[in-house]
Amino acid sequence: MLNWTDLNINTLKNILSSILLPIVLVVSLHSCKSKTNSKPIDSIVRDTTSKTDIKGNPIDYDHTKVIKNVYVINRKGIGAMQQPDVTSPQLLKYQYGDRLDVIEEKNGWLGIRDRVTRNYKKNGSDWESSGWEKVYIKADATGDISAIKLLPEDLNVIATYKKGEEQLSRLTQFLDISLIDEADFTSKKLTAIDYIVADTTVITKKNGIIELPCGDKIKRYIDKPDAEEQRQEFNYIGNIPFLNKYILSGSYWESADYKLIDKTTGKEEVSLDDYPYISADKRFLISISANGYDQTGDLILYAITSTKLKLIISVSFKNWMPAGDEKSFWANDGCFYLTVSHSKAIEAEGEKEGNKKYQYLKIKIL
Repeated sequence: MLNWTDLNINTLKNILSSILLPIVLVVSLHSCKSKTNSKPIDSIVRDTTSKTDIKGNPIDYDHTKVIKNVYVINRKGIGAMQQPDVTSPQLLKYQYGDRLDVIEEKNGWLGIRDRVTRNYKKNGSDWESSGWEKVYIKADATGDISAIKLLPEDLNVIATYKKGEEQLSRLTQFLDISLIDEADFTSKKLTAIDYIVADTTVITKKNGIIELPCGDKIKRYIDKPDAEEQRQEFNYIGNIPFLNKYILSGSYWESADYKLIDKTTGKEEVSLDDYPYISADKRFLISISANGYDQTGDLILYAITSTKLKLIISVSFKNWMPAGDEKSFWANDGCFYLTVSHSKAIEAEGEKEGNKKYQYLKIKIL
């Protein structure tokens, strides 16, 4: 018979055995595994809080004062250095038109507040850390918003357009886009053509309801301003007599559109992101919108045959967006004219309107 001391020792052995055996098995398995594959399965560990081995100039984002904002005016972009020295490590690369927060000015250099991702070794593993730092750029590579300009080679660069299996980077068919000066734009505006009849006193909204006579029936559009994600509000814009279409604008939870509604059938023929413009010869309809989510100018072009619309092209331009209060128009020369800004300049929030310098485009249908 075991005495009390023996019982405790044996029990202790059993307990230790039950704890250590799985550990031994895990270590053994890992040892066997490392013989066939010496590289860890997941060798990069993301560390967003540790400051271990971080060099450079860490800053407190919330307690760092921004002196001013500048824009990169070097068309090739510019590197951001760890110290105000051209031989210092380059941490970031800024592109033309990027808006930067300046927190220091020093002997021809600007200290910029930005987030830097670093990779380093720790305990034999590869680590990645991201944090706010002060980086440096040459001051002469920057300027104010008025310096961000479109050049001719910027105009046909596209963000999204697919032809078959090919993803194109420039639009070389359908449209010819060129820069013109303000004087030319103003003179062409005197010949603007508009086929939209704004008969807004004939069709009005009553108690949040617009009624459109369509053949022998009435089509109703009902406002729901308090429906949160289902909200909708409509406004009657007018009609296009030769197309036999009404134009209605709609505002929704996170979007808006312009609807072209057939006067006879009540069918919504086309939904556009912005106002529709009819060419002088009545052969084309164009609509161009500023896409604030992707920072692109989104263009859609339709061919007109009788009262029917056929899509020719839908494309997003990367470098420019419609801007300003000047209304776009078709002139009697058959070209479309509009006011634009470089997408990087439009992206800048809080800039004084007077600092923004608009440019003017002429679009010819090929």
